[in-house]
Amino acid sequence: MGPTMLLPNPLTNTCLSRDGTRLLAFGGKVAQTWDVPSGMPLAKGVLHDETIRSGVFNAAGKEVATWSGAVVKVWDPVTGREFFGPLKHAFPVNWVEFSPDGSRLVTCGADDGPTKCQAQIWNAATGQPIGPPLKHDDGVLCASFSPDSSRVVTASEDFTAIVWDAVSGTQLTPALKHDNQVWAAAFSPDAKWIVTASFDKTARVWSAETGDPITPPLQHVATLANAKFLADGRRIVTSDGKGNFWKWNLPLDERPVDDLRKLGRLLSGTAVAPSGEVISPQSGSLEALWRQLQTRYPSGFATSNEEVADWHEFEAEESELEQQWFAAAFHLQRLLSMRPGDSSFTERLARAQQHLKSGN
Repeated sequence: MGPTMLLPNPLTNTCLSRDGTRLLAFGGKVAQTWDVPSGMPLAKGVLHDETIRSGVFNAAGKEVATWSGAVVKVWDPVTGREFFGPLKHAFPVNWVEFSPDGSRLVTCGADDGPTKCQAQIWNAATGQPIGPPLKHDDGVLCASFSPDSSRVVTASEDFTAIVWDAVSGTQLTPALKHDNQVWAAAFSPDAKWIVTASFDKTARVWSAETGDPITPPLQHVATLANAKFLADGRRIVTSDGKGNFWKWNLPLDERPVDDLRKLGRLLSGTAVAPSGEVISPQSGSLEALWRQLQTRYPSGFATSNEEVADWHEFEAEESELEQQWFAAAFHLQRLLSMRPGDSSFTERLARAQQHLKSGN
């Protein structure tokens, strides 16, 4: 382990470079970089006119962006020299991200009102804007590059996320719609999917190419602040920004396409076909289709005890958060009957019953 770095006040927030060799510390109106192996400070402190909201390194650790108010500064972490003048915005900036190849950065923000805001892509070497503003009907809370730096996805208070070309600013997909503000959006490692996280208590995975939903809404017991793919691209992690995290598996469906179309017809009550294809008339009743698919895939038409227990656990946690103690007690009793060895359910049930007795 290296020497302990003592950061003088007010440098109370930190960010590491990707390789872990450089540390950005900031607080109040001052930002300072440090060499991690030696524990020695690097650049002389960089000053902002307002309290610094956050900061980030580029992938190579050779550029730093810090932002405060409606201004973003991009500077050298070794010398503290600004590469170009401040990037000024018409609204408070709340997100900055460098592209993976380091050639660009994207900024976005929002205010307290229903102001139509936008994201903007910039040349990371010159500070010149690249393409037009990426416009939304309200504040833009997050913007993320695809792994090859060719696209950007934005997440907005207008209940949508949108995929854009990172050079031309052309919108590439229809809006990815939620029932409340979208706080985060990110590409999968292979850039084929996008995950969004919303204030409507759901996350969802979408096609990055067409904008079609890949999963149903993934229900949570709390409003969500973030969602990311893990490195294998087959799992996502969501969080509420308050220290709670959830992991979701994304198994691929290996069934033949024709069977998936049949399943789509069974679930929707209508024919399903890829965009551009003519939908042919469907023969046979939905009841016959049900029997055919149930015979072929029996596990898909049954519910395991573990799935039932997971549902009761979700409902119990949501009922507790909403202080619906009768419902919480009902689900916790079912959980105890299914998982009798879990003492946490006993404690939670006792708490719910005490609330029922006291009438609050």
